[in-house]
Amino acid sequence: MADFSNIKVGDKIKYYPRFWGDFPHVATVTKVTPKQFKDSRNVKFRKSDGRCINGSYINCSIATEEDIAEFNRRKLREKMLTETSVLLGMGSFSHKITDEDVQAIYNIINKYR
Repeated sequence: MADFSNIKVGDKIKYYPRFWGDFPHVATVTKVTPKQFKDSRNVKFRKSDGRCINGSYINCSIATEEDIAEFNRRKLREKMLTETSVLLGMGSFSHKITDEDVQAIYNIINKYR
């Protein structure tokens, strides 16, 4: 169980949806009270054990630099895939393309915008 006794505003946390997905949410702590804390998505957790109070999320943990980097990489990939799929008139092809390929396509499209 994670220790949240010293959590403060500005700390990064991660948590997963309870019912679907393996993609964690990474958020910033925006408010801390003696018994709970809230993040930038307005989700509340108990300080005593990190359990979610007002949402359908699994308990949170402190986000590491690696967690944050992976979250940012996946969000960027999702954004680029959406834009390139629309602009190229294709359905989702995310399972067939590497990060490097989608970055190259995205860079070409942005060059001519």
